[in-house]
Amino acid sequence: MNNLETIELKAFLPAKDFALCKQFYIDAGFTLSWSSEVMAQLHAGSATFLLQDFYVKEFAENLMMHLLVPDVEAWWRHISAQDLPGRYGVMLQPPEDRDWGIRDFVMNDPSGGVVADRTVDRAVKASAKCSGPNAERYAAFVLGTRS
Repeated sequence: MNNLETIELKAFLPAKDFALCKQFYIDAGFTLSWSSEVMAQLHAGSATFLLQDFYVKEFAENLMMHLLVPDVEAWWRHISAQDLPGRYGVMLQPPEDRDWGIRDFVMNDPSGGVVADRTVDRAVKASAKCSGPNAERYAAFVLGTRS
């Protein structure tokens, strides 16, 4: 039988202004693992993505990444304290509970991508609403765009 084990999966995120976007993600809470003139690897914990000095509007408008974190409020406090809207001209909306069982906040990135930090009830993340105040919570950091 073939070994179909996987090691990791990384998305390539486009950047209109590579240097600006790289600094934005560092300020948003990601760590720069390495960088060249055309690509950078950033991570938060064990989750990693590649930022590239490449931008096609149609590609960027159809891209989304999903990052699970244990504390959406900690991410909100960190991002709010960084004044990313003032420094990068991005939009930032406060956390809100959604009807489908998610608590999230929404922010766009300097390339126009949408970043939503979400808390999801693990038991119902694929279905309806959160089951109550004792539900185990996770957060999802979603990178993508809205048209």
